[in-house]
This record gives sequence, C-alpha cells and structure tokens, in this order.
Amino acid sequence: MPQSDNAAYVALLRGIGAEVVLPRGSLLQPGNIYYLVDGYCALIALTKNGKEYSFIYFRPGMLLNFIPAIFRSDSFNLLTQRRFISIDPVIVTKTRCVLLSVRSDEFMRRLESDLELHRLLARALTENWINLFSLAIGINSLPAGARVCRLLFESSPAEAPHVVPRYLTYAEIAAHLSLHVITVTKIFRALRQQGLLCKKGNRIILTDRERIARIGRGDEPLRYQERD
Repeated sequence: MPQSDNAAYVALLRGIGAEVVLPRGSLLQPGNIYYLVDGYCALIALTKNGKEYSFIYFRPGMLLNFIPAIFRSDSFNLLTQRRFISIDPVIVTKTRCVLLSVRSDEFMRRLESDLELHRLLARALTENWINLFSLAIGINSLPAGARVCRLLFESSPAEAPHVVPRYLTYAEIAAHLSLHVITVTKIFRALRQQGLLCKKGNRIILTDRERIARIGRGDEPLRYQERD
C-alpha cells in the first residue's frame, strides 16, 4: 500500500476509533473492526479436536475483522450462511500488535456515506480474496518444498537481513500449508544444508533469498530426504 494511503487511512480511523495495543495471542473482539498499524495477525479456524489452522497473515496497513459485521448487515444465500457458521473464524495476534479499533456499528453506519471507507473495505476484500486464492492454488499445485519456500520468501523482508518472523514455527507452517510438521522439519534441514538459510541465535535468516524465490515459484526443485 502506498505510504500516503496508509497515512490517510490511519488519520481517518483515528477520528472514529481508538488505538489499542494487544499482546501476542490475543483474540480480536468480534464487535470491533481493526486496522493494523504494527505487528502481525492471522485469520484462524479451530477444528473440533482443537487443531488450529491459519489462512491469512495480516501485515501493517490491512483492515481486519470486518467480515462478521458485513455478515450481520446483509443477507446471504443459505450455503454461505452454513459455511460461515461452520468455520467459526477468528483473528489472533501472532506478535505484539498496535491497532486502531472501531466499533462495527459505527464503521457500518459511516460506510453508507464515506467513500474512503468504501475504498478501504474494497481493498481489504480484494487482498483477502487474492491471499486465500493464492494459498489454495499453492496447496493444490506446488510440491511441499516450493510451498514452504514461497511462504518464507513472502514473509521475510526484502532488505537484509532477511529474517523469518518468529511466529512462523514448524508447527505454524505445517498447519498453514497443509503439511506434516515432520515434512517441514526435513525441508528446513535441507535448506540449511544447502546454504539457503541459517540460524543466528533465535533468528532464522534467509541467506539466498533469490534462490528461495525460484524454488517457491516452482522454477527449481528442492531436494530433501522425504523418508528416513
């Protein structure tokens, strides 16, 4: 998002909401809509056996938690209603986060006359659609090594050092990409052995981000020991 747009949206939402700071592991309240200023969040769903799946990772400059408000304010076909109720999605902070919080009813009321809020919401809906579609295509078309490398490339900063966010644990990556955690462990081992990443203290750093990008696009295979 252009920096000018980000500043404009921050100013707009500060005028109708309040800044909140949430620690890692906090659930966003369903009665509020949030704009992420700093930190990382994830859209998750919990299965009946308690397993957690992350579907979208939110970065600064993104609007969060607006789907429940839209769902309540309009009517949808029966299949959509059943699906929404069955997945029970929530958004959780993956790091300490600074957010602008706006009551859902106030946001929806202003949405009727504020063109900038419409633009922000349209942008957020588009981003979510692209991210979910990209995840689904990757899971169904790319081998495991390519999926992991693409996530590492997309999640690390373009400027050195290319540090992988700490919330991307092996278990987190496995659940997000529909892989077994043992598979993710083997892929990371191969990436270290091939000099594509290294560990410094408690940080994982990509040492050859461009090659990881090639593997993530499917242009180059990643060889790793699939069976012990």
